[in-house]
Formats: sequence, C-alpha cells, structure tokens
Amino acid sequence: MTEHGRACTTAGKSFPALLALEKLWFSRLAFRLRALGSGVLPRYKGGLLRGVLGAALKGIGCPRSAAQCDECGLAEECLYLRVFRTPMSRDLGFGGDCAPHPFVLSDVWSDEGQFEAGQELSFSLTLVGKAVDWAHYFVLAVALAGERGLGKGRTKFQVAEVRAATSASEWMTAWPPAERREVPRLKAEDFVAVTDGPALVNFVTPLRLQRDGRLLRDFDFPLLVQRLAERVGVLAELYCAGENYGGGDEESWQESARRAAEMAEKLPWKVIEARWLSLKHFSARQKREIDLSGVVGRVEVGGEWQPFWPLLALGQFIHVGKGTSFGCGQYRVVSC
Repeated sequence: MTEHGRACTTAGKSFPALLALEKLWFSRLAFRLRALGSGVLPRYKGGLLRGVLGAALKGIGCPRSAAQCDECGLAEECLYLRVFRTPMSRDLGFGGDCAPHPFVLSDVWSDEGQFEAGQELSFSLTLVGKAVDWAHYFVLAVALAGERGLGKGRTKFQVAEVRAATSASEWMTAWPPAERREVPRLKAEDFVAVTDGPALVNFVTPLRLQRDGRLLRDFDFPLLVQRLAERVGVLAELYCAGENYGGGDEESWQESARRAAEMAEKLPWKVIEARWLSLKHFSARQKREIDLSGVVGRVEVGGEWQPFWPLLALGQFIHVGKGTSFGCGQYRVVSC
C-alpha cells in the first residue's frame, strides 16, 4: 500500500466553496420489480437497465418511432433526446458533443443471475435537476420495460414498489401512487458527515477515470476529487439553470475543481485494494460491444478530509468517471 500526500492542517480554511454543490439538486428513486416468470439476467445489470429504459422512454414519448432522431422536427421537445442526447456547448470545456446524462443507475450489481417467478430485482435511480420533473415518466418507462421483458429471454417483470428518498435515511412510497405527489428534492447539505477519523472510499462498480485519454488502472484521489467536482459543476449548469449558477464574482466550477484537487493533494491517502474488472455490454441500438471495464477497490483518506464530505457524499449518488449512466463509478464512504 503506497501512501500519498501529507497531513493538511488548513483544508477546512481554504477548501474551495464549490458553489455548484449549493446549486445542484436531485432526487433518488428505489425500484423493486417482481419477476412474472423464469429467466436469466446478467449479474451486472447497468447496461441492460440503461438500454431498456432508453427504449421505453422513446416508446412513451415518440409519435414517429420509425423516424431518425436527427431528422425529426420534434427533436427539441423530445424527452428521450433531452435525457439521452442532450447537446452541450464546447464552451463548457467538459469534452464530447453530448452532455452528461441527468440520470444515474445505482445498485446494479447483484449475485442474482437466474430469476424465478416471484423473485425481486432491485436497483436505484438518481435524477438530477430538470429530470426530477420527469420522474413519473421514468417510473412508467421502467414499468413498460418490464412488460416488454428483460434479458435475452424477455423475462417479464412488474413494478412492485418505487420509493423516493425524503432525506438521507427516510423514504416515501412513490408507486403505486395513492395520490400524485411531487418527488422530494435533495441537496448535498441534507447528508450528515460521517464521524471523525479516516474515511474509506469503497468503489463497488468500475471506476473509469481518464488521464491523457487513457483509463487509469489504479486510484488517484486528487484526480477523483477534480473529476467529481467538474461533474457536479457541469450537471448544475446544464440541469439546474434556474439556480443562476456562476453569476457575479463567483469563481467558475472549473476553477473550483482545480483548487479542490490541489487541496486533495495535501491529504494523506493510500490504496487499500485495487483490482481491474473487465466488463462489456452489448448495445442492441449501436450493434456493438461497449467497454465498461474499470478499477474497483478501496481508498483510505486521512488528515482533515471532512471539508470534502459534501462533495464525496453527493458523489455517492451521481457517481464519477465515465459510464455513470450504466452504473459505473459508484462508491460508498464510511469511517474507518
């Protein structure tokens, strides 16, 4: 185990404000689906769920299912395109032609591969900013996907329950809807910091961080902090625009992310465990395999890391790195 950085005694005083943390809001939905027959699903279900969710959303909102999306005159109003192919100005400096998606699939890895009638499938969904207003469409899309069937054998599922988080630890029933209620909105400040002492960051799905265009095969905590802060910033600017992010004399989220990484470099941290996980998903839409490989394991962070808690807490739900809409980059933070 290699230790990095040094004890930082000024982190609490000089840690960047990360204004995007105050602007970004989100909702969390927890799904329980019940199998209506027997069938086999992959153990890593992120690619499967993302694919059927996209197809169902398109089926719900598209009156011209045979038309090419790029040629459709309804593209600007299309829910599917706004969720899966949001255009992004290069002025944001985040890279790529399409924006990060305003949704994240979580808890998509399980030991269950063989399903029998009555057995349940669970996963979570985080919706960011404007996407929260479309929460009921996402629930309907999951229900429709279940009716169509999941996996190669098209095993049918029905929605047993959907819960929405009202706080860090409390939930309300969102489906079946006894009454139509708005899905609660959360912010990073709603999550209480873990106790004092070192923090353990445990990646449960592949982390896909890039440096110079190449995937890292080990953990780099300062780079993780920078990429996570950049992700928070661009999500806030794209999907929480009503919060008027970035006005006046406020520093940009890009500068905040750079300063956060500089502060993270002063913290002592070490890799407890790191292993490369090879993972691929076949995209029926693109007719090709998509590489979802990355590193999983644990990183211990010491020193005065607590000022980083709001950022790290939020990252547990929006994930970090490439492939977040497939469930990649999910981690949990606990005290050692």
